[in-house]
Parts: sequence; structure tokens; C-alpha cells
Amino acid sequence: MAAPFKDQITAETLRPVAHAIAAVRPGFDPQGWLDEATLGFAALGLKDRVSQAADRLRPRLDPDLPRALDELVAALPPPMEGTTGFHPAFPWWVLCSVVERHGLAAPGPSLAALKQMTSRWSAEFAVRPFLAEDPVGTLATLTGWLQDPDVHVRRWISEGTRPRLPWGQQLPAFVADPQLTAPILDALRKDPEPYVRRSVANHLGDVAKDHVDWAVARATRWMQEDPSPETAWVLRHGLRHPVKQGHAGALALLGFVEAPITVRAFEVSPAIALGQSLEISAEIACDAPMMVDLVLRARRADGSLGRKVFKWTTVQPDGSGAWSGRKRLPLRAVSTRRHHAGSQVLALQVNGQILEEQAFDLSIPDESP
Repeated sequence: MAAPFKDQITAETLRPVAHAIAAVRPGFDPQGWLDEATLGFAALGLKDRVSQAADRLRPRLDPDLPRALDELVAALPPPMEGTTGFHPAFPWWVLCSVVERHGLAAPGPSLAALKQMTSRWSAEFAVRPFLAEDPVGTLATLTGWLQDPDVHVRRWISEGTRPRLPWGQQLPAFVADPQLTAPILDALRKDPEPYVRRSVANHLGDVAKDHVDWAVARATRWMQEDPSPETAWVLRHGLRHPVKQGHAGALALLGFVEAPITVRAFEVSPAIALGQSLEISAEIACDAPMMVDLVLRARRADGSLGRKVFKWTTVQPDGSGAWSGRKRLPLRAVSTRRHHAGSQVLALQVNGQILEEQAFDLSIPDESP
């Protein structure tokens, strides 16, 4: 089993950071900081380790905040090569956290420091307090860097301003008003780097959770202005949530328009135990493109039925006027969703419309010794 992420922040992984700071900060005691930074680490999770190391580092830097920021920037390693992950750079997250937790008093120098740091470890979390404190001023600074030659900077601007960034500080103003970051999305949606365009798609997906019609309208305009494969990918990825929910505008934008559809057959295993897979088969008559999904209405603890969509396939007309398929859908115990025994429902959803439903019985094996 892979080691926990928190084990990327330890005394040993932080040692190169300590020595890099000592090289630019006269009198800095690397071992003294490491001893303080890692005190009680065994009981701390990843983000708490990063925060503690950052808080113990700030008093050991220059008391003047802009000069302390200069020291952190001077200690940085060379920028990352490539755009596939930050795993080797985990310990440098601590420097971003110093700015996140202690830099609000000097927003200009702090944002400039984060611009340098994001090429070593993404500063997407660290920029959030600045956006919360001064949305207009911070956005003005970030949008001034939209044409920066560094791909990591451009991606940071989109990712850091996402309304619902996972793990990130919530930004209620950005959730409430998608227009705040519209210039960022418009500017980066055609970025030459897929790394940046993926962030734009995720950002659009965040917006769609709260303002689906706005997101679909924006996406429609993008497709009209630039009907390229790159734009189509951004829209497919960014609108996947409203597509799962059957939003007609999102489906139409992706080419799944209203058309006569007939379900000739839809069969589901009548009963399975948790840990097994449902056996599913379907036959559908249609001459138009189809997005075929499965909607699991699983029983909750109170007896009501929830809703979770599973992607099955997309179908393009082949002249036969029909499609048939088979699928196995495993139902396993997971930490994020608890299954409950009893009657459940599996529905066949085509182009956002529920067309057929089948009930099945789920049993929960007794795992007691």
C-alpha cells in the first residue's frame, strides 16, 4: 500500500528546504527549525504538518515581511520540468504556506512571491486568503499575468481562483458571482497547454454546480467562436456534471439533441451481495447520437433513495438504427458512501432522460468472525 501523503512532509524531506534557507539567511539554524517544525508530527495530518512547519519558519526569517519574502524566493530550487504532478516538490509547499498564513500585510510582494513559488509547488491554496480579503485587487494582479510565458503561472491563475477548489479555502463571493473569473476563463480556454485547459475545464465545472445556465451559455459562446477539438474537450470535461444531471442545454451543446428513443430491453441482476457486480444489458432503438448512463438510486439509512450517475457509453449512429450493450457495475464498500441492504433501483438514462427502471435486491454479507 502506498505511503500516506503526510509522509511527504517529514524532518528528512524538509532538510533540503532548511539548508536552502540557511544558504540565503545568515544565522538561520537548519536543525533548530527542523526540530521545532516537526514537533509532534506523528499526530498531525498533511496540511497540519505544512501549517506548523510554516508557522515555525516565519519567526526565523527577516522580521520585515517583504525582506522575508525575498529570502524565501531566493531559497527556491529550479522550476519544475513538465506539467505532470508535483509529488517530488511536496516539501516546498511549506514556503507557499508561509505566504498564505503570514503574507496578507503585504499583498503586492506576497503575490509576486507566490508567482515565483508556483513553478516549484502550485500556490493555488496559498492565493485564496488574498482573494477572500481583496477580490478586486487580487484579481487585477492575477489577470495581469495571464500571458505569462510560464505554464505553471497561467494554470495557477485558473486553479487558484476556482470557486470550489478541493481542499482550498472557500470563496463565497466567487461562488455567488461567476462573472468575477469570467475574464480568466475567456483568456485561458484556448491556452496551448492541455495542463492549463484542464484547469479551465475544472473551473467551469465548479461554476456549473451553482450557475449551470451561465456555464452552458459561456460554453456555447466558446464553441461558436472556436469550434475546435480543444474547445470541445474543455466543454466535455467542464460540463460533465450538468450532463450527468440531464441538463438539456449542456447535452445539446455536446451534440446530444432530443430525438425519438425506444428502449427495447433493459435487464438487471435481480439480486446481488455487496462486493459483487450487477449484470446489465440494454437494447435501444435510435438514429441520433446517444449518451447512455446508469442512475443508481441506492437506499439510504432513512429508507429514501439517493441518486448517483455512472457513465456507460456514448453512441454514434451507424445506420442500423439500434444499439445494444452489456455492462458489469460493481457495488463495493467505500469510505465515502455507505450501502444499506434492501431494494434498490437502477435506471437507464439516455440523453439526460430516465427511460427505464429496474429494481434489485442488495444484501450485506455479515463480516463478523
